[in-house]
Amino acid sequence: MCVSKMNNEIKLLELRRKMQENISKIKSAEDIFDLFKLLNYPGKVLFNTSSKRKKETFDFKKDDAQRIKEIYSILSFDENLPVFLLETNTLTPSFIRSVTTTFDRQYLHFLLIFASDYSEVVFVFPKREKTENSKFPKLKITKLIIDKNEIHYTDVQTLSDIYFEKEENWRDVWRKWNKSFSVERVTESFFKKYKEIFFTLRDELIKQNISRKESHEFTLQFLNRIMFIYFISRKRWLEHPRFIGWIWSSYKKLNKYSSEEFYEKWIRQVFFKAFNNRSNEITGLPEDVTKVISNSPYLNGGLFRQNNLDDLKIKITDRMFEKIFDFFEKYNFTIKEDMPLESEVAVDPQMIGYVYESLANVADEIYDRNDFGIFYTPRIEVDFMCRRSLVEYLSKHLPEVPKEKFYHLIFDLPEEKEKIEEWFAKEKLWRKLEETLDNLSVVDPACGSGAFLVGMLNVVAEIYRMIYKHMDRNLTDFQLKNRIIQYSLYGVDVMPWAIHAAELRLWLQIIVETNFKKEELRKDPLLPNLNLNLRIGDSLVQEIGGLTFNVRTNDLKPPLKKKLENLKQEKRKYFENSQTAKFKTHEEVKKEEVMLFEEIIDERIESLKCDIEVLRNSFEKRTKQVGLFGTAKVQIELEIKIDKEIDNKIKNNGEEIEKLTKIKGLLEDPEKKPFVWDIDFAEIFGDKNGFDIVIGNPPYVRQEMISPPNTIKSEVGLEDRREYKEKRINSVKSKFPDVSGIDKRSDYYIYFYFHGLSLLNEKGTFTFITSNSWLDVGYGKELQEFLLKRAPIIAVYDNPKRSFSHADVNTIIALFGCPVFKEEIRFEDLKAQEIKNWPMLNNTAKFVMFKKPFEEVLSAKNLIEIDVAKATIKGQGITELVKNVVKTDDYRVFPVTQEDLLEDGWEYPEDYDKTKGRFKSGSYEGNKWGGKYLRAPDIFYTILEKGKGKLIELRKFGNLKRGVTTGLNEFFYFDEKQIKEWKIENEFLKLAIVSPRNCESIYINKKQIKRFVFLCHRDKKELIGTNALKYIKWGESQAFHKKPSFSNNKKWYSLRENSNSDIILYKHVGDKEYPIKNDNYFVNNVLYEISLLDKKDMKGILSFLSSSFIFLFEELQGQVGLGEGALVLKVPDWKKCPVFRIDFSNEGFFRRPIKSIFEELGINPDKPIREQEPAPLSDRAELDNIIFDELGLSEDKRKEVYWSVCEMVKQRLDKAGSLKKKK
Repeated sequence: MCVSKMNNEIKLLELRRKMQENISKIKSAEDIFDLFKLLNYPGKVLFNTSSKRKKETFDFKKDDAQRIKEIYSILSFDENLPVFLLETNTLTPSFIRSVTTTFDRQYLHFLLIFASDYSEVVFVFPKREKTENSKFPKLKITKLIIDKNEIHYTDVQTLSDIYFEKEENWRDVWRKWNKSFSVERVTESFFKKYKEIFFTLRDELIKQNISRKESHEFTLQFLNRIMFIYFISRKRWLEHPRFIGWIWSSYKKLNKYSSEEFYEKWIRQVFFKAFNNRSNEITGLPEDVTKVISNSPYLNGGLFRQNNLDDLKIKITDRMFEKIFDFFEKYNFTIKEDMPLESEVAVDPQMIGYVYESLANVADEIYDRNDFGIFYTPRIEVDFMCRRSLVEYLSKHLPEVPKEKFYHLIFDLPEEKEKIEEWFAKEKLWRKLEETLDNLSVVDPACGSGAFLVGMLNVVAEIYRMIYKHMDRNLTDFQLKNRIIQYSLYGVDVMPWAIHAAELRLWLQIIVETNFKKEELRKDPLLPNLNLNLRIGDSLVQEIGGLTFNVRTNDLKPPLKKKLENLKQEKRKYFENSQTAKFKTHEEVKKEEVMLFEEIIDERIESLKCDIEVLRNSFEKRTKQVGLFGTAKVQIELEIKIDKEIDNKIKNNGEEIEKLTKIKGLLEDPEKKPFVWDIDFAEIFGDKNGFDIVIGNPPYVRQEMISPPNTIKSEVGLEDRREYKEKRINSVKSKFPDVSGIDKRSDYYIYFYFHGLSLLNEKGTFTFITSNSWLDVGYGKELQEFLLKRAPIIAVYDNPKRSFSHADVNTIIALFGCPVFKEEIRFEDLKAQEIKNWPMLNNTAKFVMFKKPFEEVLSAKNLIEIDVAKATIKGQGITELVKNVVKTDDYRVFPVTQEDLLEDGWEYPEDYDKTKGRFKSGSYEGNKWGGKYLRAPDIFYTILEKGKGKLIELRKFGNLKRGVTTGLNEFFYFDEKQIKEWKIENEFLKLAIVSPRNCESIYINKKQIKRFVFLCHRDKKELIGTNALKYIKWGESQAFHKKPSFSNNKKWYSLRENSNSDIILYKHVGDKEYPIKNDNYFVNNVLYEISLLDKKDMKGILSFLSSSFIFLFEELQGQVGLGEGALVLKVPDWKKCPVFRIDFSNEGFFRRPIKSIFEELGINPDKPIREQEPAPLSDRAELDNIIFDELGLSEDKRKEVYWSVCEMVKQRLDKAGSLKKKK
């Protein structure tokens, strides 16, 4: 077996050697034929060079046909799988895509090969993405671009992998091609080996007594400098095509290997002299090497600027360099990032982001990666969010254009755009569209390595190209993208490495299609200054000297507005490295920003003083009127309320003036100023009071893990975390004073929602992809309430495929408008006036559940249909509102007004008379938006409707509470082995249920329980002579009694018990769930307990809680945000569970092991669920039918319950499984 395997490896190595040799000699069509002979394709499918095809047999566009010289048929499997070679005049991406699209109309499966002069050969593997909503299915093309002069390991491997091994049919051949042309495989291979190199180098530096933190950050910076050089080598801007490899070879040819001077004397001069236009300072290198590196482009920007890390006394061995270059030289690099419908079999710049976001924090002693919750957003989601937010932006700024036209303009496939382009041309809208895009401003407040900035750059550039095509404009790709970044794109991140990664990716995007003459590369700085558009700082905590503030206004005076406009123009000159720029350094710009901000503060103080004067005059005038005429008692009470409110406003304005005066004094030293939105982007907030689009994927961090940014984990104490939490909360309140509070259990991304919304101008659009937990959990309440009252919820999108394949988080995409406030003094009933100041109650929110992955359903047609869905039924309960739902094979949308959403989560006092109207009393207590409006099947609403007057919330039958938290499980819990070891007396032990795994049935067989809890409430004096006392003393020897939870209690070992409960419920639900009858067991805190008010209800409630209806309830009410397939239900969720008493007496059901939900309902999850007839176990069917009969469900509706339950459980588990498959 081993010999056979070795022989196969030898054959593979020989094939790759021959492939490399063959590829290097390609000069003609005949060589391409020979290539496929080498790949073992049989003679019966191969043609020869005489098998040419006439261009007329294909329906090429006129321009495309003119660029094609010859078409050869290379091979064909029964005409089902042909390979064509096209000799052409050009290899531009747009031409290749257009020609591939033409072939796609004629052939279902095929492979194309493009060659111009055969110095470069492009293999194109097309593949149709599944879709049912477009005239044309989505065509995705994957390219392998082979440069004869730079043949890489990945090129040879990809072609070697399509070797014909006597596959039985053409379909097997196509599957092999599909696997071979895999971008993911190259990416994963590169990243895996990159990590090995990374940690090897880092560990070498640590051995040199460089701190772990500095070793980690230096390695990251160093390897990414190397990787950046490999990327720009693809532009042929360096004197030698294999620039780094050639320098390393020159070093070795001089017998320098093992001299250990490559790092200090060679590569540092490349970094800091050659790329910084200081070639005249290069010393000590051979003349030919000096000449090559002296002709390097001027790569200004942060990457090759010497910094503190470069001043470390570091040695990198030549042996280490050998490993580094052997690794990089194997791979092909492309500077064009993959798009959802076009990719290249090569390492693209997204790898920079993936490397940074995966490796920047892996050293736990520095930053813990899980703490920062950085999850890489897939391209399809990024592309959708960019396009969808642009539809909103354009439709808001060009309201005269039907919104559907923007959907088509932005979402139609390239081959479908002709019709919509004709419409815009006919309506003469291209100039208006250009002007509107020219004013676009987009920010990602947690930009990471710039995924959304790159995504937005590409989409906006695509729209501009359409515009310029119709306006006969001829901007180069460099000019176009440079302009978009300069005018429209902004990003902030707390991590310096993230901003550097974003800079690199944007720089590469600028130069991707750019060609400069060699003299131009040396004359001026090649890269724009991005450090004004991309800022390092904390997006959330906005304070100076510990003071939070808010100075934004729409009413700046003309002279100050003019200064802000001048600042904007000067920033643009700085961005462009213009010779006429007023500011030559970043520091000079910062000083100007601070000076203008001081003037903004002065204007704000003056405005507040004027407001105080107006309020005082109003107060005095009204006081005189009341004193002169007298008034009724009710009116007097109202006047007192108004006077109090005026007094509070005067007081608040005075405090704000005092605070702003202090802040102005703290701005004397700009270098000590932290990042502040209003200062660093003063021209944005001064010009239009905010950004047009806020977009991003904020970090997902559990609240207990949130730390001040850029801090070393081991040095962060509890008090530091608390202080930072208070700062975040205060910062939100400074922007939105009517946000009464934020739940301190809120995860990190919740604060980004509030701050992101605060960054919008009045026509702005907000779109985030985040965990979906805020839709259903308690800490989402404040955000839900704020949105319902203040901000238009445009849509919430979900889909069955997990977005973050490498993170255990289920996500949604949220799309909102700008919050709206009505500033006015309330002169009538304050509560009623408050409701009138909730401007968004009439807005229709749309909850959209796509039934297929995004790539299959995102189309203009679907999105237009969703957009026009109306909430025709209003002011009713959810059983009526569900009639608004629109369903297709691709999606389900639930349109509902924000007033009805607010009502659905509003809790009134028990004695409230609802005829008085909505919201006159009580408060918003949160709602299960995810369960009710996204995931709920129609049958759930049918059950609620038919259960009116019958279904009663579980809390009406008893008290629910969580099981006991011991705080010291290792002391209080015993297994049988420990009991034998310690011989604890039985009176101090009680059977304990510490996990659902302890139980197999509803009635527990006590022999199944293997765990016990130590319960001792006696004084030590009373325990003399017992083993219990010996055990307690052992615990004290372990210092258990000194732990914070126990140190103040003399009887620290005395564990609190809940009073005897009747039923135990699960907190976590997987693929099975059932209640447990509590026969005096101790219940752990991972379970819940019900103590019934009337013990006679025991059997009836236990039976209902065992029914299949509860499966449905759990799927809809449980929190699914944490993934892994598990649902989390909390005590408030169970309290609201609708139940009624039933008479069910099948004892066998309660005593038998409960199986998985699928087994219980007789459904095979591996087969299409709705193609199966549900076959529930007989006793379960008996139980369910009692409930179904009471609700009056038909046979079809009963099946619908079973199908819906199984579909939701399968979808939940599959969504979690999509993570495991990719790992």
